[in-house]
Amino acid sequence: MSNSPWRLLRTGAASGALNMAVDEAILDSVAAGSSPPTLRLFTWQPACLSLGYFQPLAEVDVAQCARRGIDVVRRPTGGSAILHDRELTYSLAAPQTDPHLQGDLLTSYRSIAAVLVRALRDLGAEVTLAPTPSDGQPETGPRQPSEAHRRDRPVPCFVRPAGYEILAHGKKLVGSAQVRRGSALLQHGAIPLDGDVAAICPLLAQPPSEQEQTAVQLRLSATTLSRAAGRTVTVEEAARAIAAAFIAVWQVALEPADLSPQERLTAERLVQDKYANQAWTGSR
Repeated sequence: MSNSPWRLLRTGAASGALNMAVDEAILDSVAAGSSPPTLRLFTWQPACLSLGYFQPLAEVDVAQCARRGIDVVRRPTGGSAILHDRELTYSLAAPQTDPHLQGDLLTSYRSIAAVLVRALRDLGAEVTLAPTPSDGQPETGPRQPSEAHRRDRPVPCFVRPAGYEILAHGKKLVGSAQVRRGSALLQHGAIPLDGDVAAICPLLAQPPSEQEQTAVQLRLSATTLSRAAGRTVTVEEAARAIAAAFIAVWQVALEPADLSPQERLTAERLVQDKYANQAWTGSR
């Protein structure tokens, strides 16, 4: 085992604004050296549509989300829209000097993916990694906020896998994104457990005909963990498997803990000043 234990946080269900505020608070605390490397496992209540850092709010039908009681939040990481519902989400914050994460973005992304692959296989899903340039395939890579957001129409995250993302029978199973700030990095990702992968489509600012096309595309390109495993996988079961895989693959000790008082204060401030603030959500 590594001499430096990691912290394991099981923070339960929270709103979109609070979930993203907690992730950023942990990242800031880890970057400052006030908190240890942290693995956080959580869910969303109510369901939430999260936008990538550079994604225009105009790509979402905000009124439709409100009618359905679905939160809308802007993530601190890049990529495209995700509907967080009936899923387990992980986040990982650590110094960039951590031996498991040293190197460029893709190197760290691949290291984290190896842990997730172990967990998903232990749960019964036959998973592989998406191809990369070394395989003779185009590479988009895990998106960071520094990347421009350019496309002709709204495209949900699960429509296409980036390099080192996880596939089950050729369909995208995990959507992840990373941001680096100072000396630390934050990566978080969605693991849909059940439900319709195209449930996001009515929430996009698309004509009905395009929504139908996107729904067809999503059902061909994405899947859920329960479908991949051929059985129902619960939040608790998936969380235990991910924690166990980090211990087994990275040989780290995971110590259950809580947010620090300072992290709680920072998260509360970030909810009010940023993630629940329309000026931030509509800033693109």
